[in-house]
Amino acid sequence: SGRVRKVYLEGEALFEVAKDKAHPFVVESKQLRTQVFGTVFNMKVYSGDESVHTTLVEGKVKVEVMDGKRVKHSAFLMPDMQYKYCAEDKKVRIKKVDSKKFTQWMDHFQFNNETLKTIFRKMSRWYGVKFKVLDKELGAIRFSGQIKHFEDFTDVLELLKYKTNISFKILDDAVLIEKITGEDR
Repeated sequence: SGRVRKVYLEGEALFEVAKDKAHPFVVESKQLRTQVFGTVFNMKVYSGDESVHTTLVEGKVKVEVMDGKRVKHSAFLMPDMQYKYCAEDKKVRIKKVDSKKFTQWMDHFQFNNETLKTIFRKMSRWYGVKFKVLDKELGAIRFSGQIKHFEDFTDVLELLKYKTNISFKILDDAVLIEKITGEDR
């Protein structure tokens, strides 16, 4: 309601916003505020992640790092640019990117030399399932590839099992991930 259209984001979202000078559109998170000027952009803000970012597909946005109500840093983005803020070292990185890589999450998972720990965190967010890795060494295994979002997450787990030698057991509220044993082969 009112003059400003405002959204608070915790998670990841792809926005397609019509230009409306009379009713500005703003996306806020704990660390970033993105002011939109008629555009398509992706914003990723998960608590627990090392960084948050806004990636512009088309149009123009202004991204600001917030410290309460105070703006610590701001910049305008042009298409195929990404604004990344790392809360740990308090640094801003702005770079040219292929924005398609940051919007394809809606169709499939894209993993680029990522640890299984990171992969399971992404799958947990997408499927709403908790993963428990019983062997810490498994969490460090790295995987690259593209996996379509299946309706049933067990199809994704079967692919990972085949590629990384893990086994899994589905319980009521969690998926247990273990090293593959002779009987699981």
